[in-house]
Amino acid sequence: MKKIILLSLLTVFIAGCSSDNDSDQRTNVEPVTRQIVVDQTGSLTDPVTRYYSLETGLEVTDGSGNWDIAFRRTDIYLNGGTSGSGSVKGQPLASGITYANLDEAPENGYFYDGEGDEMDELGSAEMDNKVFTNWYNYNLETHLVEPKPQVYAIYTNSGKYAKLELQSYVSGAYQLRYTIQPGGLRSFVTD
Repeated sequence: MKKIILLSLLTVFIAGCSSDNDSDQRTNVEPVTRQIVVDQTGSLTDPVTRYYSLETGLEVTDGSGNWDIAFRRTDIYLNGGTSGSGSVKGQPLASGITYANLDEAPENGYFYDGEGDEMDELGSAEMDNKVFTNWYNYNLETHLVEPKPQVYAIYTNSGKYAKLELQSYVSGAYQLRYTIQPGGLRSFVTD
C-alpha cells in the first residue's frame, strides 16, 4: 500500500514539474522599470567612464565585460561590437514611438556599436556607427546638452530585452529610465 501511495505521489510530482507550462509562467514575469542617475565626475582632459548593468541597475566598477551600457562625457556605448567584448545590441526606434506606447521590443533591427547605418545631419555615415550616435541636441546659446525625444530598444548580454529613454543631461549627469523584461520575452506588458 505504501508503494502505491508513494508511486502516485511521485507521478503527481513529476507531472507538476513538466515543462509544458514554462511559457505560460514566462509571460507573467513582471517587467522591471528603473530610473537611474549616472554622475560623470571626470573632466574634459580626464574623462571617467561609468559602466552599468541594466539587469541589476547597478554600476559595474571594473568594466571587464559584465556591463550593458557605459557613459563617458556625452558618449554612450553598448557592450558589443567596437565598444566592448559583450553581445549587447540596440537600435534607435522610429520617431513617433514613445516610451509609454512601446509595448513590445522589435524582433529584428538590432546592431552592435560599429555596424549600424546611422547617418549624421549631412547624410554621411557616422565614423563609429554607435547605437547612441546623435542622441542629443547642443544649444549654442545656453551650452546645454538636451536629449532628443528618442526611445531605444536594447538586447542585453544575458538575452533580455529593454526599452530605454534618456531624460536629461545636466552638469555631466545623465538621467534615464528603462524597462527590462527579466523573463527574456519582448513584451513589456503583463497579462
